[in-house]
Amino acid sequence: MEINWVVIKLVLIIGIVVIGPMVLVIWTMRRRARATRDLEIEAEYALAGFKVTTSPAHGGPVVRGTLQGTPFVLTVSPGANTTPAMTVINVPRAPGVSFAVSREGSRDLSGRDLLEPVLPDTRARDAVRTLFLLGFDTVSGRGGRLSAIRSIKAGVLDLGSLRAAVEQLAVLRSTPGTRAVATWAAPESSSVWIMGVSLALLFAGFILLDQANRGIQPFADGAAAMMDVWPAVAAACLALVALAMFLLRGRPLARGELGFIVFAALPGLCLGGAGAAMLANQHLDESAHRERHTQVEGRDYHKRVPRVILAPWRAGSGSVALKVSPGTHKNLQAGQRWIMRTRAGWLGYEWVESARPAPNT
Repeated sequence: MEINWVVIKLVLIIGIVVIGPMVLVIWTMRRRARATRDLEIEAEYALAGFKVTTSPAHGGPVVRGTLQGTPFVLTVSPGANTTPAMTVINVPRAPGVSFAVSREGSRDLSGRDLLEPVLPDTRARDAVRTLFLLGFDTVSGRGGRLSAIRSIKAGVLDLGSLRAAVEQLAVLRSTPGTRAVATWAAPESSSVWIMGVSLALLFAGFILLDQANRGIQPFADGAAAMMDVWPAVAAACLALVALAMFLLRGRPLARGELGFIVFAALPGLCLGGAGAAMLANQHLDESAHRERHTQVEGRDYHKRVPRVILAPWRAGSGSVALKVSPGTHKNLQAGQRWIMRTRAGWLGYEWVESARPAPNT
């Protein structure tokens, strides 16, 4: 019987690619689960009459019991490389409106409380705030279940903290009237639009700047060109951030939207503006050319393209790197005189149209 080595190799590759990462994830979660276990606290749970088991999915402890007439389930997930560790307490409730409130999104940028639109009852709001003080990040209601979730310093709770958390969840489930509004959950369409436009601006800015770098000639001042505009750009960015904070005040997802504007939209506008300015400065320039005299400072290769490095031709300017032919590159010598043919630039930033060795050099 002939052995089909191709099939065997294929099976081995699939096993390594698929099963290997699964085994690694399971091993990582089990190892972290052991680190999150606290045998003394689990012994307290057992003495209190709670049932302590181990989750077959992630290896963390699962505690079931009843406190002050409220049944609960405490789950401690150790997390993995891509998922954070979490402590979750679930209690049953009568099926009602779904909601979710987070500690980060409980106030807008101006400090206004955003819990009231979600939880009209004062007792419910106080219960949620108490859960936040106990270290929980999110409180939510889905179907017939209330949940308190803790991802920072996740781990098994001591009996006192568990009792306090279940008590607040019991108060929350006894207060009707929760409204279908959330300080985080599915983002509103306007939020999605803000985030999408911010990312699109960042992507477009990178593309435009890359095309400018590829499609224009170097500036006559080298790296020193256009440096005078950055203070004005920084001031404009600060003004735009202040305007965004003013316009986003009162919105539930204001912090996340402002983050997208600051770290995506503004960098995209800066990069795209720089690229557009570089292209306009050269392609809209109709000025007459002029000659600048300089000398060779060195030579190098950039992405396997030979270049000559020309010394600054005036105070305050920088070195200029220009592409040259391999033959010219081979014969370059430091101190060799060169002539740059430049033009003034549509925006006033002089750029190099061409360059050549000076006669008799």
